[in-house]
Parts: sequence; structure tokens; C-alpha cells
Amino acid sequence: MNKKVIKELGEVIGGYTFRGAIKNQSTGDTFVLQAKDVEADVELKEAIYLPKVQMGDKGSKSLLQKNDVVLINRSSNAGNFFAAQFSGNEENVVASISLFIIRIFTDTVLPEYLVNYLNSTKGQSALQNISKGAVVKSVSIKDLRATVIPVPELDVQKAIIGVDVTARKQEQLLSEKIAKIQLIKRAAIAQAIT
Repeated sequence: MNKKVIKELGEVIGGYTFRGAIKNQSTGDTFVLQAKDVEADVELKEAIYLPKVQMGDKGSKSLLQKNDVVLINRSSNAGNFFAAQFSGNEENVVASISLFIIRIFTDTVLPEYLVNYLNSTKGQSALQNISKGAVVKSVSIKDLRATVIPVPELDVQKAIIGVDVTARKQEQLLSEKIAKIQLIKRAAIAQAIT
């Protein structure tokens, strides 16, 4: 299995710095993706739930492109540096300063694999090892670019992605089943006390 530093696989871009709090503007032209919007194992498909701000052509380097990998770069205590893939078609979504964008420029690594690796125990351990800070840990763009990751053959990457997709489907089915059980339980209790 090959090992590569992230900068050999893609460009690492810092998110856009906003002055002050990000507040939704009805006349906004750009959606803003923040760290709070990124969860492990959740693909970022739509931006409609994100706040919009008026940016014009500012922050163009931090605009997300389809298949970009976004990574939370700050975490409190022993928190996680979650990664997610942006798979939306919107051209007007900007990453905030709390995120790094990894824009893959090689065909030797799939974005879904990179997300799976970064969110894995080994990936999180590698990110924790390069993080700095006592209460709020942060990863520098320089250290992220130099982070070594395993890059298996594409068929192995696809197999890993397949396992992830299957696991997510099973998690969704279990969540739906739990919700139905809770509903049945509530109905049974209501029936018993009336």
C-alpha cells in the first residue's frame, strides 16, 4: 500500500474569514458552510439549510466545488476533526475559516475514501497528533498538508466506500425501526391509561 502526504493528493485551502458573526441575509448570494454543519459520515448534498450572506466575488478561493473534502480544523478538548464530502451542485457555497478544503487533483484517491480515512480511528489519531492547543485544539494548514495517509489501490478504496455505504443504510433502517418502536410504545401507553 502506498503512503502519500495530503499535498501530493490535493490542494489544501483555508476557509474564508468573516468579520463578525455569520447571520442569514434574505438578500444573500452565497451559502456559508461552518464547522457545526459538518458531521462524520454525512455527505453534504444540499446547501439550502445553510445561512446565506452577501459576498459578491469575495472568498472565491474558498468556494466549494463538487467532490471537495471539507475538514473541521478546530476542536474543543478531545473533540473530533470531522471530514465530509461536498457533493452538491451549488456553485455559491463558501467554507468558513473553521474548515479546510481538500481539493483532490489526482485520480489515485477517491474523495469518499479520503473522508472515510480521515473520520476513522487512525485518521482521527493522525489529526490529533498534529493538533496544537490546550483547551481548543487546532490543526494548521501546513501540518495538514504534510500529513501522511495510506492510499490503497482503487479497488480497495471502492470496497471501503461500499462497506461505509452499506453501514449507513443499515444505520438509517435501524433509526427508522427505533422511531416506529417508540411510536408503538407511546400508543400502547396512551391506550392503557385511557
